[in-house]
Amino acid sequence: MTNPRPPKRQKHSSLPDEINNFILLPITLPSPLPSVASATHILYLRRHEEPPKPPSTVPTESPNTLFVVNIPLDSTKELLRGLFASLGARLQDIQFQGEHENDNENLRLPDIWDRRLHPSGSSAHITFPDSGDIDKIFKTIAKERHSHDGGIREWGVGVNNPTSTLGLQRTCLLVFN
Repeated sequence: MTNPRPPKRQKHSSLPDEINNFILLPITLPSPLPSVASATHILYLRRHEEPPKPPSTVPTESPNTLFVVNIPLDSTKELLRGLFASLGARLQDIQFQGEHENDNENLRLPDIWDRRLHPSGSSAHITFPDSGDIDKIFKTIAKERHSHDGGIREWGVGVNNPTSTLGLQRTCLLVFN
């Protein structure tokens, strides 16, 4: 009797590495209850490239801004800063979609949440001091995607003081209290 060969090592995730030039970054949204499974949320990342400005037809330097789509509803600058710091990059600035559209305080409705919520599928532009930080992020994601099942980072981990409870945790606190 011969020993069967061990199966070839396969990727754990059934997600593709990229879709339409967007790198996929799966993150795990924490669950507050042991009976409720945590959820995997996908962020879509790509370099934000401005169109060339005349007279130049080729950008002179590699862009240092990352375009992120499908940010979690309860995203804050601190949470995104913590996520990308865990991937080995320093952030310079974060601009959420529509952040400056409603600056007129007199026309805004009062907030009913302890932070601004983003519409489903919202985006953000994240600027780094160096374009090499974006390369580092993409390399880390590619390396870790092949060794993890589901999310490669847990949302909110590494942030010292999130402004409040996150997602499902907050919903359960509101429902059960």
